[in-house]
Amino acid sequence: MGKEGERVADLLSRKPSFDDGQPHAWVTLARALSKMGVMSRRQAMGTIWSGRVKVNGVTVKKHNVWVDLLHDEIRLDGRVLREPRDHVYLALYKPVNVMCARFDRLGRPTVYDYLPKLDRWVFPVGRLDYDSEGLVLLTDHGQLSDRIASPEYHVPKTYRVKVAGQVFEETLEKLRSGMDIGGYITLPAKAHILRRNKSTCWVEITICEGKNRQIRRMLGRCGHQVLRLVRVRVGPVRLAGLKPGQWRYLTEKEILGLKRAARLS
Repeated sequence: MGKEGERVADLLSRKPSFDDGQPHAWVTLARALSKMGVMSRRQAMGTIWSGRVKVNGVTVKKHNVWVDLLHDEIRLDGRVLREPRDHVYLALYKPVNVMCARFDRLGRPTVYDYLPKLDRWVFPVGRLDYDSEGLVLLTDHGQLSDRIASPEYHVPKTYRVKVAGQVFEETLEKLRSGMDIGGYITLPAKAHILRRNKSTCWVEITICEGKNRQIRRMLGRCGHQVLRLVRVRVGPVRLAGLKPGQWRYLTEKEILGLKRAARLS
């Protein structure tokens, strides 16, 4: 094996390390291209496989190689890639039965069908279920996106949920105390009743994490079927004013508020 082969082997065997006391931003190579506003992760996989991407001067054809955004040089077709400084921040009202993905193998609509043409790639901050609706943030600011989605930074996400039957104080206390939803104990949530009628009930729930179908799983554990789920707030950003399928740019005040909530200077 020559020197080039050894360098490739070293990259392929990499694992994230934080032992040197230096700041790091480890991501897979495909995710790096997405975070830097170049293309979606799915698009990046084919681009990497075709040999168009180099890491520290070495051509890499594996999309799941670990790279450090703070220390590695990543090139696409010879051009050095860097995360843009003038980030884009959007709010979208995702309609029900729309995917939070760039492409869908079944041909279902995605959030990108509702967005304007931009000069860069933006990605959803977290996910919202196909059968749920409401506020989705999209940006090319990878670090902020990661912090908002991470339970470590406790950025609140608020949902209004219509359930079958009546929700009583016993159920609200379970939600507020944290609960087992199958291999995961949720953090305590905020929960209160919005309104009731004879056969259904609207509940507002605020959580600081975002496990797959978490709200539905929490209420399911309490014996309630979710009939409708709308995300109405992420941090300081509210859904109010948008109708399904509509989008807008975030205000400077909202952007600063998100950064404060995510403890990002």
